[in-house]
Amino acid sequence: MSELSVGSLSGLAANSYVVDIASGSSLDLANAKADSLPTSAISTGGILQVVSTTKTDTFSASLAQGASTPVTGLSATITPRSTSSKILITVSIGQIGTGNGYGDYGVKVFDGSSFIDVGDAAGSRQTVTVGSVGTTNSPASYVNTSISFTIEDAPATTSSRTYSVYVSHGSGSTQTQYVNRSAADSDNTQYHRSSSTITLMEVAG
Repeated sequence: MSELSVGSLSGLAANSYVVDIASGSSLDLANAKADSLPTSAISTGGILQVVSTTKTDTFSASLAQGASTPVTGLSATITPRSTSSKILITVSIGQIGTGNGYGDYGVKVFDGSSFIDVGDAAGSRQTVTVGSVGTTNSPASYVNTSISFTIEDAPATTSSRTYSVYVSHGSGSTQTQYVNRSAADSDNTQYHRSSSTITLMEVAG
């Protein structure tokens, strides 16, 4: 078998190189990097890139009923390679709850201009991606709610896009919202400190 090794080609416009494959032969791209291939060379549904951010410290914020705020450090930025790509957004929160200790929370994702994949508006109800009204039967000491969900966005752009995780609650008064820790958080092994992650995957369209 003959092998031709070429370091560079000259005399051709950038990105205009053409390789002809003889009938009955094939081109092995097993070791090629996805970001070095044209998007058209990757079949629909293929993963073009993955971006992930993990938050290991705790977060807390005092919020009025229905108000929402971004979780500091729980966001990720991606620059799509194609306008036809979809972005799969996976959010995993190790612990979330309010200062009343009843597991009350709402979570949604902001794409830089609007909240995506939230429920339809209905009166004064909050629109979130996932949420819980909690229960007054759960003491603050024992509430350690964890959640995970995946949603899809179709940004139709090749400009960078930042996705941020927002939290809220539905308690009838101002409460402190916690992430990566319980409401009580006493210094003993009964309580936990967790991590939270947001992962973005660009899927070829």
